[in-house]
Amino acid sequence: MKCISLLFYVNTNNHNTIKIIIIIIIIIIIIIIIVIIIIIVIIDNDNLDCMQPERVNSDPLCLSKT
Repeated sequence: MKCISLLFYVNTNNHNTIKIIIIIIIIIIIIIIIVIIIIIVIIDNDNLDCMQPERVNSDPLCLSKT
């Protein structure tokens, strides 16, 4: 809650508020990048599974990807 309340004191200490806003934006960007990397890894794992012949025959999703 401290972070949020500090954001509202724009008039009193503008410099600190700008720093906090920048830090929050950086944290959000890092979280988004981590989520994208996780999604890419999951998709890659799916494709690797589809490389195995026994998996391709039994899994309709693999057939659609090839």
